[in-house]
Amino acid sequence: MPILPLLLIAQAAGAPAPTPAPAPADPMADLQPAAERAIVAAAKACVGSTVDPAGQDARVAGWQDVTPAKAGMTKADGRILVRDNVKLIYKTGLDGGCVVMAKPDAAFDATAFYGDVGKSLGVTVVTDPQNPVTNLPNGEVLIVQVVDKDGTRLAMIVVGNPKGNHSTQEGK
Repeated sequence: MPILPLLLIAQAAGAPAPTPAPAPADPMADLQPAAERAIVAAAKACVGSTVDPAGQDARVAGWQDVTPAKAGMTKADGRILVRDNVKLIYKTGLDGGCVVMAKPDAAFDATAFYGDVGKSLGVTVVTDPQNPVTNLPNGEVLIVQVVDKDGTRLAMIVVGNPKGNHSTQEGK
């Protein structure tokens, strides 16, 4: 999948534009293995961040704010939260968005994961790596990806608003 749409939506969630660095640190390096149920719960907590900002505090109830020291390379204009070894970064409002990052545990099944995320949100999650955008009933878009990077499995979920300033035509 082209990484550009993910980066643009991540920037909408408050992540800064990537800058070249001689030896970039991995923002996922501090994560420990997470259960699928915890990652699915994070996806559910993200939905609504751009269309229902007033409800976001309720959706992230029980999540812990990450201290600047613990945030490491993860920078955001919004909030960085963690719960059950899952990192959630969000900024509310039309130009906001939400990003979930996790290292799934050994019991993780990617096929079941896509289905479980869809079931929890009432949609069928698009798994096409060339166009992984799922349109949500509330007007937001969802991208769910499971990738293997350097021998580590990563689960990433992005929720954004296609009407926001950071959206692209790709996936519409």
